[in-house]
Amino acid sequence: MKMFQQTWKSSLKTPALLNPWKWAEKNIEFSTMVSPIPGKYSTVTTPYVREVLEAVADPSVRHITLCWSAQSSKTTTAMIAILYAIDNDPGNVLMVRPSYEAAKSLSENKIMPMIEENECLRKHKTNNKDDFKKGMIKLQSMIIFVKGANPNQLSAESCKIVWLDETDKYELYNENKTEADLVSLAYERTKFYRNHLKIDDSTPTVPSGIIWQLFLEGDQRLYFVPCPYCGFEFNFKMDYFKFDKNNPRDTAYFECPMCKGKIEEKHKSKMMLNGRWKPQREAADPEHRSYQLSEFYSPITKWGELAFKFVQANDNAKLGNFGQLHNFINSSLAEPWDPTERASRKADEILALRDGRKQGIVPEGALAIIGTIDTQDIYLWYSITAWGTDLNGWEVLSGKASDFDEINKIMFDSVYKTPSGTEYKVIAGLIDSGGHRTAEVYNWCRLHPSFSPSKGERQMQGAWKLSRLEAYPDGRPIPGGLSLVRINTTYYKNFLAGKLALALDENGAFRITSDHDADSDLIKHLTAEYRNDHGVWLCPSGKRNDLWDCTVYALCLADKNRIQYWKNPDNGTAGSGIRIKKLEREQPKYSGWLNK
Repeated sequence: MKMFQQTWKSSLKTPALLNPWKWAEKNIEFSTMVSPIPGKYSTVTTPYVREVLEAVADPSVRHITLCWSAQSSKTTTAMIAILYAIDNDPGNVLMVRPSYEAAKSLSENKIMPMIEENECLRKHKTNNKDDFKKGMIKLQSMIIFVKGANPNQLSAESCKIVWLDETDKYELYNENKTEADLVSLAYERTKFYRNHLKIDDSTPTVPSGIIWQLFLEGDQRLYFVPCPYCGFEFNFKMDYFKFDKNNPRDTAYFECPMCKGKIEEKHKSKMMLNGRWKPQREAADPEHRSYQLSEFYSPITKWGELAFKFVQANDNAKLGNFGQLHNFINSSLAEPWDPTERASRKADEILALRDGRKQGIVPEGALAIIGTIDTQDIYLWYSITAWGTDLNGWEVLSGKASDFDEINKIMFDSVYKTPSGTEYKVIAGLIDSGGHRTAEVYNWCRLHPSFSPSKGERQMQGAWKLSRLEAYPDGRPIPGGLSLVRINTTYYKNFLAGKLALALDENGAFRITSDHDADSDLIKHLTAEYRNDHGVWLCPSGKRNDLWDCTVYALCLADKNRIQYWKNPDNGTAGSGIRIKKLEREQPKYSGWLNK
């Protein structure tokens, strides 16, 4: 175990200034107000911050990027860099956070108390109490300007240090959507200082996000640790992370990519003490150091918890809810989430979901069948689908009708059977009320109350909502009114895409009948749309997506009425409509990144 007897080798190229992390360990003490873990600042459990802090005092470094996970001390590390400058190399600082309120909060609750409570920093205060304010901290030899991520708030003062904290949240608060220009504008403040320093930190969001682009511009450093068995150096990442998905908390470990040794949590601290940053991009600007760090290195988070978190997130993603997986990739792996993940479907992938049934045949054990209709100026596209536990779904019948008389026969006058002869009738449905046939749809729904008019919306809070309709488009009152089902199409299209990505025998999959081939309407419609790099679903010109929309509506209705929790098949006998009516006013328990 010779490797564990090594001591940290400083990367500081000049002894002109004090070593920043050693200075911090000697002088900085956290109070209960500043940190949930009060006491002397220490890098023993976070040795990866040492090189980063040394870079603060390295005259050859002008830009530091921290693309780090949650629970990794990224904000504390950047803050220590500012405190170090106060005592050792003063110069004006511009600190920018996502909003002005967030910036003032950090100033008031952390920076100001630390200056006040630590003797080495307190001596740099002026005698004027009005100089010590959360919006601007004036010290004897420097000023800390506290700003929010808004171009209008960035002052024109020149600054030696610019710190951009949580950069990928800037867009949420920047009404003009000029976040890239905002970064450039902030860094313009350093141009009069040859010895300036730019620091930016954040968990990443998407590949085009600020922090990921800045990381790619730098030398892309990763933290390598030695295997406790063979000494081979590797980076903690998902490729080497192993666990039993049935018991992830108790079985998580890393496998050495060289000797295949089983590395347990107990090895982590010593491995990190002997770790080192390795640049992955030799052609980068030598003045720009960029660092990426996952939550696997966090001294707070256990590997078992990360394994459990991933299993849950991955299982939900298979069913179309990508929110938890998105968060895991961003906040735990410190990697960008690609919104084009599972963005399109190929014909052969959909055809692999054929289960041997013929059109009109209901699968055994289905809990209910429902109908959905997508209105067009000439035709009415329709779909009848069956749903079971865990929202297992099946296409029963799909096609297009020429008029509502034909739709009535399909939806209300027909009985659909399982191979064993169990009979089902359509018990509820949705019909698209957009386009030029809105009044006609409203009238039809009044005649057939088991169906409700629906409207798709790309962005909305929640998965679905009910709105009361009191009037026709021309203003005439609707006798008795109607309930409009508003559908979050982004959510349910993601949901359906996930179900279509499951194998035929996987729980939660959506299956189709065996009558289809690559040229059938259903296959063409289910593969028409794709999700772009902004997470928006689009249909190319010239392609039809009506049956895709019908299936999206069906998934919404099944989920809205919680068919997945029904215990017995509801085949249209007495009382079948009561269950739908009872659940009509209930709202879904749903949360996800898609609607933030």
